[in-house]
Amino acid sequence: MLASWASLMFSGVLHAQEVPGQAQPKAAPEVSQIASVNTKLPVSPGTRLFFRAQSTDHPMRPMMEENFTLEIMETWTSGVTFKYEIAQMVIGEESGIQSLSSMDTCAAIDPWWDPGETSHDDRCEFWIPAKVYRELVVNHISYLAVDTLMRRDSVVRWELKERTSVKLELNGRPVRVDALVIQTSRNDKIVVLDDPANPLILGMESFYFAWELVSVSN
Repeated sequence: MLASWASLMFSGVLHAQEVPGQAQPKAAPEVSQIASVNTKLPVSPGTRLFFRAQSTDHPMRPMMEENFTLEIMETWTSGVTFKYEIAQMVIGEESGIQSLSSMDTCAAIDPWWDPGETSHDDRCEFWIPAKVYRELVVNHISYLAVDTLMRRDSVVRWELKERTSVKLELNGRPVRVDALVIQTSRNDKIVVLDDPANPLILGMESFYFAWELVSVSN
């Protein structure tokens, strides 16, 4: 499923888990970089984000594929409300509404679907907090839990590996957008939109699932 991200995903030795307060390297890690394309993605009410996802191969779990769509309903300085619709080969179709109220200071992504209408003040789900974005851009290192629900993450180290551009569709036409390519100390590979006003996660691959943004419309 992530074949289109092959040039972005990188191999590397799993870093030992680190915690804030420990000694850090004097110089930021080297980061590969290409010229910016400066295409912005909308995040206004009515914007629809279409993703494809699948579980990764695991001897204890069947492979599952799903398509899901987020529709932005409301945004404010530190939050967003969106409706989600899922079409999955196992559970069929499902939908709900989620509000994230602390996008600037949340402590985990935890991109899990909750039934009905729910609100969270500790999850970012499909975005990263502004603080983490700034630290990655400036220092190339930050800390953010990826999955506290299934994997029981506590502190996860994020390291910026590359600044590049990736392809997707915007209102039916192909575009390239600037992106940060990140590897975590839990060996997750994450691609984030390089936009401080909208640090949207464009793609992610962990030890049990992978997903990518295919198109955006408004």
